[in-house]
Amino acid sequence: MAISTSDDGLNYKDLLLVHGEVSPMRYGGNYKSAGPQYVRGILEGNGTPPDGKLWVSYSVNKEDIWVASVPVPVTSEVKENANE
Repeated sequence: MAISTSDDGLNYKDLLLVHGEVSPMRYGGNYKSAGPQYVRGILEGNGTPPDGKLWVSYSVNKEDIWVASVPVPVTSEVKENANE
């Protein structure tokens, strides 16, 4: 799963990784695809999270629910070490 940024909403300048790991499926089944699916985020008009980040929820392999916290503004430049 990736995010792309634009200054004008028409010309996109990059493609940045949000979730790159594709874990193996634990359970078989029809209509199952590997990787992130059913992505949902906070839409305009839904309010602004108190921390100002972009929060995205999605399923992985139709087995697990993940939540990603993306700092805003989204940038491709690393300015400090990750604080996990």
